[in-house]
Amino acid sequence: MAYIQLDRNEFLRTSNNYIPKIHAFTGYFNVDENAITILHKYYLETGENLLETYVKTLHYSQYFNQYLSERNYRGYIGVTIATSKGVYYVFEKEFKVIKHLKVVDENILKDAYTYFRLSRLVFNSREAKKIKNRRTYACRYTSSKSVREQVFRKHGEICLCCGSDKDIALDHIIPITKGGKNKIENLQPLCKSCNSKKGTKIKDYRKS
Repeated sequence: MAYIQLDRNEFLRTSNNYIPKIHAFTGYFNVDENAITILHKYYLETGENLLETYVKTLHYSQYFNQYLSERNYRGYIGVTIATSKGVYYVFEKEFKVIKHLKVVDENILKDAYTYFRLSRLVFNSREAKKIKNRRTYACRYTSSKSVREQVFRKHGEICLCCGSDKDIALDHIIPITKGGKNKIENLQPLCKSCNSKKGTKIKDYRKS
């Protein structure tokens, strides 16, 4: 295969409408000239620019082999891709097209996809841990005597949903998992049954 070495600034200057201004183009890297030609033709025919996904595929394969060869499995955590659901599904979709166009070797595709999936798992694990820590702190906050007294003073020690005065707990109106804060303004008294039914929905019974 013929390879061309590209300088990021020169590449962006000469191909401004096609080359995305992305982090992946920092510095120098080798690009398969034939692959660029095929991707550019696909871009002209469909308007879908897959160049960023192509470069990411090369990078992810490189990361995978680097950490695998070093047996540095913690490297997956060190260079984890912060893949939100939206970003994840876009890459999945575009990756399939890259595979269909056959612009990347099968082994590179396999390594890149494995790295991407592992990174996604690590990212999910990190996010789950963050949520767990936030929930733990939230439970401590709502169990505080002074916090409970302030909320009960404003709304009474009754369930604002059903009116029960048994097993009253403090509920986060906007759940912690959806960005809710541990503040008096975000708390309402609910019985355990109503609190359980509300789950992670955002519902303010103070306005009912």
